[in-house]
Amino acid sequence: TFGFDYQHFGGHAWNRVIANDTEVDIIDQTQSEVAGYVDFHQQLVSWLALDAGIRLGNHSEAGFNYAPQGGLSFILPHDAEIKVLVSRGYRNPTIRELYMYKPANKELDPVSLWNYEFSYRQHFLQRRMRVGLNLFYLHSDNNIETQMVEGKPLNVNTGELKNAGFEAEVNCRVWRGLHIGTNYSFLHMENLTLAAPEHKFNLSVGYHHDRFRVGSSLQCISGLYTALATKDAPAITESFVLWNANASVRIWRELWANVKADNLLGQEYEINAGFPMPKTTVMGGISWTF
Repeated sequence: TFGFDYQHFGGHAWNRVIANDTEVDIIDQTQSEVAGYVDFHQQLVSWLALDAGIRLGNHSEAGFNYAPQGGLSFILPHDAEIKVLVSRGYRNPTIRELYMYKPANKELDPVSLWNYEFSYRQHFLQRRMRVGLNLFYLHSDNNIETQMVEGKPLNVNTGELKNAGFEAEVNCRVWRGLHIGTNYSFLHMENLTLAAPEHKFNLSVGYHHDRFRVGSSLQCISGLYTALATKDAPAITESFVLWNANASVRIWRELWANVKADNLLGQEYEINAGFPMPKTTVMGGISWTF
């Protein structure tokens, strides 16, 4: 597969003062980027496949960038598979981070990272059960965060970030229409990261029938940093449990009525300090597929 893409984004934003009907400019800025990419998959032998690719781009402000990736897939007996992957990524500073509002900083550099993964998957019980394990290591540079500098918020490049951890999952089709899935992830942060939990556990149960569907999920979060330590204040962490549920009933043909409830336990929590998340919320609606 090969191709190219072109992006042009930005624009003019302003506030209108109601008292005297004057306009105050916020920003008038645009950026563009053009890139080409190629990806290929090759089955080397019956039990080994190769995937590789690269994306080359040129940004109007950040300049030239590249993102290669490569991996091997080993097909093993008894419905098992092992994959290894190495990839590079990058993120250019956004127009908001560079130019908009008080934290804006025109001197920001792009974020770059290398990611290394090793994964194992295997099916059991005539493919009714799947287990998996994923090990990863991520090394990034020039991360962008908003920090207090001389008493004022400022978007800055914070340097290196090294994260490592693992994810484990078990999914099972217990009975016709009944599915159970669970996964757990652990993240070791050599450099603390906002909104990244150290421990995350998920458990979901769902049942699908011709006339109705029901499901419920439980998510446990521990060691999530909502604010990092500064010279004036310590770091803030959160731990919480979220219980969600949903149900749908087929009224007629492909006309369904559905209801969804989030945070049934009414947990008080934040993902970013100073921005509380909602307690229990319930939504209902009608969907029609044709």
